Amino acid sequence: MKKVSLIGFPKELQSKWGTQLQKNGVIALTGKNLFKALKQNPDWVLFYIPPKAGLNQTMVLGLNQDNKQFVTPLDIDQVIAGIVSKPVFEEKIDWDLINAFIEATKEVLAMMVGIEVEKREVLLRNEKRQIFGDVSGVIGLTGITKLNGHINGSVALTLPMELAKKMIASMLAIDESKLQEDDIYDGVGELVNMISGDAKNNYGSTFKISLPTVIKGHQHTVAGVSENKGVAVKFQAPDNVFYLQISLEETKNIGGQ
Repeated sequence: MKKVSLIGFPKELQSKWGTQLQKNGVIALTGKNLFKALKQNPDWVLFYIPPKAGLNQTMVLGLNQDNKQFVTPLDIDQVIAGIVSKPVFEEKIDWDLINAFIEATKEVLAMMVGIEVEKREVLLRNEKRQIFGDVSGVIGLTGITKLNGHINGSVALTLPMELAKKMIASMLAIDESKLQEDDIYDGVGELVNMISGDAKNNYGSTFKISLPTVIKGHQHTVAGVSENKGVAVKFQAPDNVFYLQISLEETKNIGGQ
């Protein structure tokens, strides 16, 4: 069983990371002293670095004892994916593509809706957490990515109705009371379309996007997104949370590409 030493983590994060690692069959060791940690012969040592001048987010540095390589993952999901050896983590996730969608979501909502949102957490598909919403804009992806080759997949922007109304009213520059039902659904479809288009441009690859469709219904889930390869990104808006679900299914390369 692999061992990981967590150095300098605040107590609440020690508990969160330790629990998550142990769920994946990894022994989590905590401490403040690197030399004492190394005596326990860990497979990985993870250092917590709090925000400092010039850094706007917490960073974690990981040292693999086998090859002495440092990595700088910002999400526990990415750390665990690099540590555990369970088959579910053997699949490759194109984090450049995921990050392109995260940044696109922030940019589009800031520009078109006038709200600042922040990424809260990234859930891998194996996490047994169902994601519910009242309205979802879904768009298909197909083509070539940098890591996975030829892929088919989808992206779903899943919102609670209260937040969807605020977003679309702001986007249309009208009062919420004047919104028609079709305005909300058309607006959510347009948002996922703009997010996907922006991500495609930022990512710089040749995948294509389809026309968006909209799923509506109180507390629904988007079938086929959470279950397939990919992630769900939880975002924090000023008064609510929402999800962007990115589902990818790798297909065989064509023509040696």
